[in-house]
Amino acid sequence: MLFITQLIYLNEGQEAIFDEFEAVAIPLISTYNGDLMLRLRPNPADFIEASMEKPYEIHLVSFPLKQILQRSCLTKNGSDSCI
Repeated sequence: MLFITQLIYLNEGQEAIFDEFEAVAIPLISTYNGDLMLRLRPNPADFIEASMEKPYEIHLVSFPLKQILQRSCLTKNGSDSCI
């Protein structure tokens, strides 16, 4: 499995546009056999300690590694073999 952690930051006042984008983008994850394992929108009180800007949302997404490697090979040489 390949795991991707996304820390998402927004410009102030752009929350509605982000929600519109997510309504389109999140369903596409399953198109690639991905799984949105976690979508978290933390409140300021949820942070115990931070030495960086606090993200608007945090996503944890997983994809089957074998499929990613196969897609990569198809993209590079038009076959399902990386040889």
